[in-house]
Amino acid sequence: MEISQRIAVTGMLASQRQLDVVSNNLANANSTGFKRAVAHTTDVGYQAGLTAPVGPGGLDVHLMGIGQGTQLADITHEFMPGTLQATGNPLDVALEGDGFFQVTMPDGSTGYTRDGSFNVDSTGRLVTSGGLPIQSNAATDLVVPAGAIAPRLDDAGQLIATDATGTDQVVGRLAMAQFANNAGLQANGQNLWTPTAASGTANPVNQAAANAPLVVAGALEGSNVDMADEFTRLIQAQRGYQLNAKVVQAWDDVERMANELKSS
Repeated sequence: MEISQRIAVTGMLASQRQLDVVSNNLANANSTGFKRAVAHTTDVGYQAGLTAPVGPGGLDVHLMGIGQGTQLADITHEFMPGTLQATGNPLDVALEGDGFFQVTMPDGSTGYTRDGSFNVDSTGRLVTSGGLPIQSNAATDLVVPAGAIAPRLDDAGQLIATDATGTDQVVGRLAMAQFANNAGLQANGQNLWTPTAASGTANPVNQAAANAPLVVAGALEGSNVDMADEFTRLIQAQRGYQLNAKVVQAWDDVERMANELKSS
């Protein structure tokens, strides 16, 4: 395979990854709390250049090497807020501002989410739409007492239920956390995130602090996918793939013609 063909193939592969990322964003345009991803590419590098005695007085001059193509550098997530959408569901809740709800993962560790579409399971626990327990600020599950009715969340992040006497009881308060670098969080699917060295450790939210997010009960945060921008990226990735494919095809045509000339 010629150098230019290999370079074009790297462009096709990078464009394919960009298409994959854009496709996933578009597929999740209506997913609660979804954060769009962006694929970034970078050049692979350059082949070692040659030297030639073409400088003044016959001095050697270093000639620039040929580039070796492109590659995927990273895929980052953008944590711009999505639009809040009122639902009227008493167990739906959204955050306006920086912060995450805390979730107990299947392995017992803590995960983080912006998806506040909660419900109560058969044991009375407040859980995510995927069935994972929501943590309270007391580091326990939020469990509606047996016999209590009408569980609901308020704008203070409190889970409230009405007991058998008709009295409202505060079950507990949602735990929330913030990170120094949200872009460093690891995506785990189902709108769940886990911390990494790049994100820093979770910092508990003090709801009285100036930087604390506002809790909005009866609402959900929409995805932050910008459809117009995604379609622009889709077209750019498609064109990049097509142009690089044409380079590969052009070299196939050149080789075919060269072989025909040799055999004639």
